[in-house]
Amino acid sequence: MTIEFLYGRALYSADRPRGAREQRPEGVEQQAMVLRRTVRAAAVIALWEYEWCRRVRATGAVLEPLRDRVDGSVNGFVVQYRDLDTGRLMAPVTDCDLAPDLRLHELRRGWSADPRTITDAEVEWRRPPGAPLPAGRDGLVLTAPVMWSRALADIGRFAGAVQRYPAGDVAAWRWAAGRIAGVLAVWAQRAEFGTVGPVTLAADALARLTAAPGSRCRPAHRAPRSDLSITGLILGHLDHEDPGSDFVVQGQLIALAIAVGKVHRDRGEHTTAQALIDEVVAPLTQARQDLSSKARPLDPGDGTSR
Repeated sequence: MTIEFLYGRALYSADRPRGAREQRPEGVEQQAMVLRRTVRAAAVIALWEYEWCRRVRATGAVLEPLRDRVDGSVNGFVVQYRDLDTGRLMAPVTDCDLAPDLRLHELRRGWSADPRTITDAEVEWRRPPGAPLPAGRDGLVLTAPVMWSRALADIGRFAGAVQRYPAGDVAAWRWAAGRIAGVLAVWAQRAEFGTVGPVTLAADALARLTAAPGSRCRPAHRAPRSDLSITGLILGHLDHEDPGSDFVVQGQLIALAIAVGKVHRDRGEHTTAQALIDEVVAPLTQARQDLSSKARPLDPGDGTSR
C-alpha cells in the first residue's frame, strides 16, 4: 500500500450519516474551530514549516503569508475555510486571531529549522494557489498492518516517556498536552471532516486548557523518543478501516488525556483537572463508543476475524 495524500479527506463521512452530535460549521466560531483543527493537525504531523503549509492547503483551506513591513520575512499567516459542499471561501482569519498556540512563531518552536528548510518554507509560501503538493513522506510504501503497528508503537513510546515526567515539570506536560491535542485534531479530521463533532471540541478544549507561550518547545532535558508525529502521519493518511486498531489507538489517546488531567489534579489545579475530564475525556470516550458501534461487524468467514 502506498500512503496516499489522504490527509484532509474523510474516511468515514462518505458512507455514513452525520451523527447527532455533529453539525456543519455554519457559524463564525465553528468555522474558526475547524481552522484551528486543521492547523493543529497539520502541525503535529509536519516536521518542517514547508510541510505544514502543504498539509493545511491539502484540506482545501487557503493559506497565505503575512510579511514583515521592514524585511519582508514571513511572520504570520491568513487562513480561510472552504465549504466542502459549495466551495465557497469563508472570512479570512489571521494566526493571531485563531489561538495563542497557533501563532506562527509558536508553531515554529515545534519544527526543525536549518538553512535548507527555511529556504524550502520561503519557496512554499511564494508558491501560487493550485493543487496541493504532497510532502516527501507521503510516498512511503507500507502495508496497512505495518502502519497500524507503527502508530501503536509510537504512542507507546510517547506514553512511556511522558509518564516519567514529574507533575511539577509544567513545561514538559504542556508540551505533551499540545502534542496530544494535535493528534486528537487528526482523529477529528479523520472521523468528522466537514463537520464539527465531539472529537473536534475535545481537541480544541485540550489545547485551550493547557497551552501557554513556549509550550511547543520539546523538552530538552527529558527528550522523549516520540512526539506523536508518526501517529499523526498514519492516522492522517491511512485510507484503511481497521476497527480494532482504530479502537486501540483511540483508547491510548484517551488514556493520555486522562494522564494530563491527573497531573493538573496532583498540582492542586482542580478546576482545570475537572474541565479536562468534562470537556476532553468524556466526549472522547463517547465518540469512541459511537464510532465503534458504527463499525462493520467482523464476519468470521471473511478472514479478518482475530
